Amino acid sequence: MLWLLFLLAQASGAQDEVAVGERIFAKSCAIGYCHGSGGAAGRAPRIQGRSFTPEYLLKVTREGIPGTAMPGWQGRLSEEEIRAVVAYMLSISASGRAAVVASGSSTTPAPVVVTPPDAKAGRELFFDAVRGTRCGTCHALEDRGVPVGPNLAASPPRSVGAIRNPPLGEVRTARLAGGDEFPALL
Repeated sequence: MLWLLFLLAQASGAQDEVAVGERIFAKSCAIGYCHGSGGAAGRAPRIQGRSFTPEYLLKVTREGIPGTAMPGWQGRLSEEEIRAVVAYMLSISASGRAAVVASGSSTTPAPVVVTPPDAKAGRELFFDAVRGTRCGTCHALEDRGVPVGPNLAASPPRSVGAIRNPPLGEVRTARLAGGDEFPALL
């Protein structure tokens, strides 16, 4: 009997941790420029529906990812808060949709869209800040994220080559979606 009470208390504690993590994620990680509502992707890679190990998420959440917009949260969040955020990310990562958590909130899964493998791979590259492409850092795709740069869907084919193989160390003019321009170093 005591064993059953212990398991119930432990499960309740895990749900509480996920709920706390969800609140912290919403304030710190889901903001427009980052992982988006429910981890569905903003400018940063989506968390929802992907497979991560707890160790990987703890490391990345604590230390960030060098050379990307992903900051380390160690020193900004307590270890308990970091673990709660990781618990929340794990709750939404494996199933492809947000899990119902203790707070009673849930996220309806996005409709399934069948796309060719190349398009799917391209979408993942567009939003994946880990591989160094980071297109989603400035550009939106399919109404996901907050558009800072212009829509690339209508880019002429000659621009695709320059995007894939940019002349590094060159100063170019960056144009924001609103029309503002500024010098940018590639």
